[in-house]
Amino acid sequence: MKKIILFLIIFCGLVLSLTAQDSTKAPKTKVIALNNHLYFVSVAGCNHIVSIGQNGVLLVDANYREYQRYLKNIIDSLGGKNIDYIVNTHWHFDHVGCNEIFGHTAKIISSEKVKEFLSEERMLLGKIRKPLPDYALPSIVFDEKYEMKFNGEIILMCNLSGHTASDIVVYFPESKVIHIGDLIFSDMFPFVDIENGGNVRKMLEHIICLSESLPKDVQYVTGHGRIYSYEDVSEYSKMLKSTMDIVMRNIDSGLTLEEIKKKDVIKNYSKYAIAFSCNDWIEFIYKSVKK
Repeated sequence: MKKIILFLIIFCGLVLSLTAQDSTKAPKTKVIALNNHLYFVSVAGCNHIVSIGQNGVLLVDANYREYQRYLKNIIDSLGGKNIDYIVNTHWHFDHVGCNEIFGHTAKIISSEKVKEFLSEERMLLGKIRKPLPDYALPSIVFDEKYEMKFNGEIILMCNLSGHTASDIVVYFPESKVIHIGDLIFSDMFPFVDIENGGNVRKMLEHIICLSESLPKDVQYVTGHGRIYSYEDVSEYSKMLKSTMDIVMRNIDSGLTLEEIKKKDVIKNYSKYAIAFSCNDWIEFIYKSVKK
């Protein structure tokens, strides 16, 4: 337990340190045109969907505050002007940072939980996160679902927790594109914010629900990493289920968390141990099951 807390504190500190150091340098960026008005935009490893058209600009997720000018420059280069709407898929700092910049003029949309979490001090990765100023808080909030029409198509938003208690997905059905926030970390074990309502079981249930409900040719934009296909999502959900089943069998046999870690029970899935180790993932599962 102490080891993972120490790791998370160091990991978070490293991310923040690198962000501060590199805020004046151009981060890695990637832009893919998904159709004539939707774009996949990645800045410093954080993924966005940007809708640009006759009604203006809608931005899904808001990156780190430090990278706002790089994100805005990309939007400008694609023909966008002022950002009219921001959708926050959840409350973590790498998804809401630019609320403090663009929130002066843009309307921010989120679940009620996102607004609640951003309105108060909360602990994340061993550090207290201060509340955002009022202008940077969501002004359009919903409990379960929200629908809007923008740039010629319906946009559907749905509350599907798992990574945190505040997660939403943003679906563009006519374009067959969905942004699922951090429910999936492409090709790696995900972070599960247990302290703030995250739960591996809910994460798995909602990923399976999406893959079974949506058309097979939908493109899945994840919070971090490459765009996923239906086949990628299926493989990822199998990894989640298999590792969860393995850990649960060991819990049922009476083993403690440390004993399960010592057995190295999910070593066959070590290729996913990129941001978080196998032992970290075991702990996320253990705490989710026990909770």
